[in-house]
Amino acid sequence: MLIIIIGGIIYGLTKAARAVPSMSTKEFILFLLGIAIFLVVLGILLP
Repeated sequence: MLIIIIGGIIYGLTKAARAVPSMSTKEFILFLLGIAIFLVVLGILLP
């Protein structure tokens, strides 16, 4: 299960890294907030 989650994170980050150059500043900030929220949720679920 953990391997699937980590794989999903890596896949999402590689897709996001390709999308970043075409993003506006507002979209980039929302993207960073999304990552932050995701990391908090991950921290709660995997203590």
